[in-house]
Amino acid sequence: MRYRGIVFDADGTLLDSMPMWQNFGREYLLAQGKNPHPDVDKDIQPMSFAGAAEYFRTEYGVDKPVDEIVADFNRIVEQKYRFQIQPKPGALALMKKLKALSVKMCVATSTESHLVRLALERLGMMPYLVDCISCGD
Repeated sequence: MRYRGIVFDADGTLLDSMPMWQNFGREYLLAQGKNPHPDVDKDIQPMSFAGAAEYFRTEYGVDKPVDEIVADFNRIVEQKYRFQIQPKPGALALMKKLKALSVKMCVATSTESHLVRLALERLGMMPYLVDCISCGD
């Protein structure tokens, strides 16, 4: 079977970013001097950043406005994608092989595309992709 195109997810597929997302709430609350319960990251998983920020205000007493907490979240995530997130093992090699076979590739992600692009560009993956789009796009 010959593929003409492939759509990849970013987080956990091309990028080894799931540990960041799985511990995001816990790490944020600890940095704010709060004691998170063990399931905090499961609790906030389905929430938007604004929803998680409101949850942290009401459940943990984070004493900042929602928009400031969301700005904190965005700064943290941007720094991780810009400097720390690594590729999943074998991802770049697969992309190179697929490009050699003239397979068009793109990324569709629930993470903001400009954030994912930071990592994809730094890791040398963007040149293999036609595009990177998010749900927000």
